[in-house]
Amino acid sequence: DDDADDDDSGCSLGYNGNWNTFPDESFDNSTIVNEERKEIDLLQDTQTKFLAGKNCLVVGASALVGLPMFMELTHVGGTVTVAHTSTPNLKGRVSEADVLVVATGVPNLIKAEWVKENSIVLDVGCHRSSNGTIVGDVEKEAHVRASMITPVPGGIGPLTVSFLMKNTIMSWKRAIDNG
Repeated sequence: DDDADDDDSGCSLGYNGNWNTFPDESFDNSTIVNEERKEIDLLQDTQTKFLAGKNCLVVGASALVGLPMFMELTHVGGTVTVAHTSTPNLKGRVSEADVLVVATGVPNLIKAEWVKENSIVLDVGCHRSSNGTIVGDVEKEAHVRASMITPVPGGIGPLTVSFLMKNTIMSWKRAIDNG
């Protein structure tokens, strides 16, 4: 199975090839780390692992970030809604989210004033604006309202690199251990 050796985290089959079920006990995702795994780890590392009952909104329904984040946040007890760029009343939905994950590919789609006070914001977007600056899918000014926010640049990107390195080293160790 080629997916078992997918250390670049680009595999969309992280859930037994079936987006309708959670991994069963036989599934080992200890080294297959997709975008959503990095974000969940970030939440846990910042002492916010008590997501049970939190209102979570994932804006963006891609197979690489959005849908896996929906599954991960649901798995840890969050009450999760998935939205997209055409969702009616996106502003209202964002303003109610305790945890907001945005991966739409649309620069500055989420306006700072939409973000709920003291929420947690994970901005997965990274774009070069017309004036050459790097921006995310969430306006930078949202940091004033959020209790925690991933910066762009310097947030999810460096985590991606570190997890890729971790996966490469773990795969190398597995290869050595297995001869």
